[in-house]
Amino acid sequence: MAHKVFTQELGFGELLSESFKLIKDKLSMLILFSIVFQLPSFIYTSFNPISEYSAAMNPSIIFKMLILGLIGLISSIGIVKIIEDSIFEESKSFGEYFSFSLKRYFPYFVTLIIFAFTIGTSFILLIIPGFFALTFFAFTTYSVVIRNLSNPFDAFKYSYNLVKGNALKVFGFGFGAIVLNAIVFLILYAIPLGFNPQAIINPNPDSNPILALIPSVLGIFPTMFLVAFFVLLMINLEVEKGYYIDENEEE
Repeated sequence: MAHKVFTQELGFGELLSESFKLIKDKLSMLILFSIVFQLPSFIYTSFNPISEYSAAMNPSIIFKMLILGLIGLISSIGIVKIIEDSIFEESKSFGEYFSFSLKRYFPYFVTLIIFAFTIGTSFILLIIPGFFALTFFAFTTYSVVIRNLSNPFDAFKYSYNLVKGNALKVFGFGFGAIVLNAIVFLILYAIPLGFNPQAIINPNPDSNPILALIPSVLGIFPTMFLVAFFVLLMINLEVEKGYYIDENEEE
């Protein structure tokens, strides 16, 4: 039976509920993929808090964080693919998702760099162009993974054409999902600190690193939700546009 994302236009509430269902269906693989490639970074940053002083005294910290961040991108790619497979009720092994992520790593990385530069520059110039760029290019990195686009500019064009005519919907839905995600992140971050506003604003660098590790690990769940939300929204828009193509078969 086809997922409802292919048969009807989904509202905001439906996208939220379906996102949770997709995560639930692939929860074990999502957790495994996230922990394997993100946990090293979480542990390192929790036990080695970064400050201007620590970076100046030990520049290697920045290099190590960069390497761990690059490793973490494998998780970002894999999670998108796992969510897509959840929609199609398909399953792959950990090794297959790892192999897929490595194949898409370079185009994803290059596109992500250009995406970050484009959005950052847009917000620096003026706020409104920043929101415009963020809305129309919202699906750029997702299209690299789901639609196997290797040229970054093709990915930008794909996202733009997909959002064109649906900008208000994408902005409204995306903004709502991001706000909900931010609230959950804030709650998860505040739990280990006893909901102490002062501790949240000015964390003690000598505090127990485990308290910093807990919200980082728990934070993978709202991240999964946000990815699922945007993948569903992207595919739903493709269906509405009438040019959805099933590209499950690898090129």
